[in-house]
Amino acid sequence: MHKNVFESKEIAEKKRITKESFQKFLEGQDRYKLDPSNDYEELAQEQNIALANFRRKKLSQTGIRGSNGNIKYLTFDEASYLAKVSRSMINKWADKGKFTVIKVGSRVRIRRDEFEDWMEQRDLERSMQ
Repeated sequence: MHKNVFESKEIAEKKRITKESFQKFLEGQDRYKLDPSNDYEELAQEQNIALANFRRKKLSQTGIRGSNGNIKYLTFDEASYLAKVSRSMINKWADKGKFTVIKVGSRVRIRRDEFEDWMEQRDLERSMQ
């Protein structure tokens, strides 16, 4: 059907199409469209690809942007994903004051820079033991 439409490259021994050729395909047809709720500024700016994908998945499940954090603040689910621990462990660490937790309305967020600094320090201390 769309043979020779996509430019591909091999990455990690897997064939991948380029963003440019995919974008060109989308613009050249009327049948398929990207979900606009999946493309917002915070996702476009996110440097951590795994976290961006985690947020995209959560957004597609809930349809609610507020379920995600942003560049400066993490949800407890995002923090547990980054730290590779359970959400209850994030709650315990927060209760112990390991990092700042901010409440905005009914939502609770973790200051991302402080959390990432704390994780880095924790990893450094673990490696020295």
